[in-house]
Amino acid sequence: MSKCSPQIYDMLESKASMNPPLLEFYNEKGEVAYDINKQYTKILMECDKFGWAIYMPTDEIKIFDGNIDTGRYYVETTDNFALSGNGWYADAVVEKALNYKLIKPEDIKYQAKASIVKNPDHFKPFVSDVYDKFELCGKCAINGFIGLLGKSTYKSDKHYFESNYDVIANELINSENDIEISGIYPKENNCEKCLNLLNVNDDELNSVINETQNNNTTPLLYPLSMKKEIPMYENALSIHRKITI
Repeated sequence: MSKCSPQIYDMLESKASMNPPLLEFYNEKGEVAYDINKQYTKILMECDKFGWAIYMPTDEIKIFDGNIDTGRYYVETTDNFALSGNGWYADAVVEKALNYKLIKPEDIKYQAKASIVKNPDHFKPFVSDVYDKFELCGKCAINGFIGLLGKSTYKSDKHYFESNYDVIANELINSENDIEISGIYPKENNCEKCLNLLNVNDDELNSVINETQNNNTTPLLYPLSMKKEIPMYENALSIHRKITI
């Protein structure tokens, strides 16, 4: 697991990092395309020579130093065929782009090198064990595992009741979270007749609207629900990005 600084986390989460692997073609013309079976499994078992990047809090984005090591690189390019324009690309993609003369060294502007590198076959025993245990469902299990590697946030939910309207107003105006507020009313003000608003005629709908507009009853309590997404700076995004994009 990487322990990312906010800078590295934002880089891995940005749209500029959502770039597909380098497209490679072996013939100028062709009528047949192939889907490589268990491609994600193959990459997880043994990726390229650069291995797996694990970021630490001290890792940071720097000006490109001219050397391609394990990490990600920001490239400025007009290529939108093999590449996807300006963005952050994995080490192996950048090396191939240089070898194929799709980009020049001066097109590489920034680097985010990892201070810890795992061997290319680091996950090989794990993958073999998964296929032994799940057998025919091994591919689904591996794909599910890779999906979990892409988790970048966790959700915090807070639910409570409040009776003071001033507190409610303050929460609604100043809260940085997504907040939902409803009301609990005295029993005598509850409508005993229930209507399916999807199947009412115009007269019934107008009646409901008028009754609601004229109801000035103050709720006894206000149920509040606050939801917040919190960044996960300890994550496996660098591994997920290398496998999938």
